[in-house]
Amino acid sequence: METLEHSQASVRDEFASRYQIPGPDTVTLKQGINIADVTKGVDLELKETALTDKTAQDGNFFDSADILNHLNYDCLGEEDDSNLSPFEHLAQDMDSVTEDGGVKKNIVRNGTGAVVPEGATCRVHYNGYLEYSEEPFDSSRLRDRQHMFRLGQGECLPGWQSAVETMRKGEIARFLMTSDYCYGDMGCPPRIPPKATMLFEIELIHFIDHKAADDFADISAEEQDAAPFEQVLSVINAEREAGNDLYSRKMVGKALAKYGRAINLLENVNLHSEQEEHVWKHALLKLYLNISLCCIKQKKSARAITYCRKILDFEKKNVKALFRLGQAHHQLGEFDAARGFLKRAQQIAPSNRDILAELRKLEERVREFKTLEREACQRMFGGATATIPVQVQSKPLYTEEMFADVSARLEAFAQGAIKELPFPVISMDDAEKQCIEHVCANLRLIFEYCGEGTQQVLRVSKPSN
Repeated sequence: METLEHSQASVRDEFASRYQIPGPDTVTLKQGINIADVTKGVDLELKETALTDKTAQDGNFFDSADILNHLNYDCLGEEDDSNLSPFEHLAQDMDSVTEDGGVKKNIVRNGTGAVVPEGATCRVHYNGYLEYSEEPFDSSRLRDRQHMFRLGQGECLPGWQSAVETMRKGEIARFLMTSDYCYGDMGCPPRIPPKATMLFEIELIHFIDHKAADDFADISAEEQDAAPFEQVLSVINAEREAGNDLYSRKMVGKALAKYGRAINLLENVNLHSEQEEHVWKHALLKLYLNISLCCIKQKKSARAITYCRKILDFEKKNVKALFRLGQAHHQLGEFDAARGFLKRAQQIAPSNRDILAELRKLEERVREFKTLEREACQRMFGGATATIPVQVQSKPLYTEEMFADVSARLEAFAQGAIKELPFPVISMDDAEKQCIEHVCANLRLIFEYCGEGTQQVLRVSKPSN
């Protein structure tokens, strides 16, 4: 092992000496560049930014401990009698991706589904290696951030364009690329020496096919209105998938915009058969559920309620719609409505943990609200007004749930120190007024109206001893 470590260090020293590579510096460009221009030569303007303490101290781009997990000893080669370099050894077991053999591929783990289409947006993890160096010169994994780019837009190296177009979702592959497909004759000092062949290990995590949406955007408004349902549906699916990807990366606002555009297209499409209507309904339900979740996350409660009610127009017992209606009304402080929708959802899915948790949060917030209301009344009002208790009417307008809620509230008032509890009449309906009146009669509390017009108050007080 000592011999191997010694040989690795010697190779690194020889490589750095050969190309006169200094310790790497991290700087920021004033403007972004097209990566394809780098292979032809481009002038770069740098911001006058100080080096980070870490880089200035040790000259490393990545933490040494993290690098150990990404060492690639294939770059060093094996001892044998041939005159082949390490990358030449690797190339023997690879298949050519390009006609000239400038990009070669070896699959490490097979993927699933279709290959990446032209113009797709891709998310990958990768490590990049130079020959004779087991440490990556660049790595998304070491940055702990997936790399995202769109094919055909100059956002990646030419070799990457050819390489990624051969991959499937979930695939891990190694690609050997000559300098013509990377950084050309100039390289990109200090990291990339001139005419450098490079090895990339790429994992394709996800891709989004934009072709349907792009083609649809290129036609006129009249052509869009007359487009067949199948074409519109392909655009809808692309937009929904893009929204799902944005949501998975916590970009909720952008995901909401994608879902909204898809809904607008789908709600205005022309249908010509029952089969199309069935597919249309299924697609709309998915979008309404997705966008309502985004609205809940962004506290856009009223919009969430609108979309969830549209779902219930299709499916009256949709558990997710009922649950999100409960969440939205909870956010708005409409506790009775929230409880009602959550209870309906619970009847359909009694063991659902999310529903149970939301109900617990709701009841806790109701208790807090009542406590704050009592404290506010204690600060605002004092003294008692003697009057005659009102007689109970025969036919109640209120529900049992309302009666229980008001009873609990007034029982707490009767046992507390506060002497009067006001209720603004302008915000109350007949059922609420009647319910308070009846509870007051049961608890022997005094019930009266004070003031006039919009200032009228229903005041509850305790009888004097």
